[in-house]
Amino acid sequence: MTDTSPDQKAIEQSPSGSEATQGSGEGLVRKGVSSERIVGYDHLRCVALLCVLCSHILSVLGREDLTIFAGVALGQIGVAIFLAISGALVANEKRPPGDWLIARLKKILPAYWVVTVLGFLVTILSGYKSVSLLQFLWQMSGFGLTFLREDLVNVATWFISLLLTLYFLVFLARLTKYPRWILSGVWLFCLGMVLLDCEGHYYSRCLVFLTSLLVFQTPHPIRNGMLFATLSFAGSIPLREFLYPCVGVLAVLSVQAIRNRPRWIGLMAQYSYEFYLCHGIFLVGGVKLLKRAPPIGCFVGVLASIALAVVIQHGIEWLRTQNQHRLSKKLGRNSEGT
Repeated sequence: MTDTSPDQKAIEQSPSGSEATQGSGEGLVRKGVSSERIVGYDHLRCVALLCVLCSHILSVLGREDLTIFAGVALGQIGVAIFLAISGALVANEKRPPGDWLIARLKKILPAYWVVTVLGFLVTILSGYKSVSLLQFLWQMSGFGLTFLREDLVNVATWFISLLLTLYFLVFLARLTKYPRWILSGVWLFCLGMVLLDCEGHYYSRCLVFLTSLLVFQTPHPIRNGMLFATLSFAGSIPLREFLYPCVGVLAVLSVQAIRNRPRWIGLMAQYSYEFYLCHGIFLVGGVKLLKRAPPIGCFVGVLASIALAVVIQHGIEWLRTQNQHRLSKKLGRNSEGT
């Protein structure tokens, strides 16, 4: 999932071009070094993506039973890691709220729109499920999960609805004088919803993001993060949903001091968001086209997803570059005319 996924170029900007960072995790945060420079997040993006991918492959092969261990879903572990990365990145954000939100939307939405249009086209042409114009518009808005629940086209993109909701929540909180207090209040609300088992699946994921964000805004993020993870693990004994915040926060804390990133890790993380968005379409399509050899269908689906992820990312970058050139030329002509 960049941002995602779902950053995490899915979810936050991938630090694939950043240089290695020195020192311990505690020192990194307290010295004001941006979380985007922590190359360990690229390692986590790869782990998270593999968790989600393996879960979905097993599901389309009819072995969903292998994706759950002691009540914990493999794919949701990946989602929790993506959300924890995103929360940690937001914690050290210095841009004005409006500029930050616009930058996030520019990162997330274009690729999401491309894949959503593709998903609806494939669904309509194949007759896989019935769709409507209203459903298409809701999903294009990015908030399809809020209104459609089980009827989503390309179900894996439910994550985008959650992420956008959290981003808008942070944006609104940062417009006030007391963003940390407001977000802490929301954290308590989510905690209560999980304890009451009221949409606990949804609110436990919100806890992952908010905990990571709040922990990395404290003077001692490593110590406070470990304290929360310990309490969350204890809480997961009677209520499994608490294990996801525990795993997410621990994962982010564990990579703070990583200084090296192999090239293949950087490449995998770079395209992780776009791959996350489109892999579900091709996995299902590959298995349906190659019914007699489902594993081969999955392999073909993964290759097709990789190819499309690369095309989408570079295609969007090319369009942005062309648009910037046109704007520069227009501004140049206007300045000459004056």
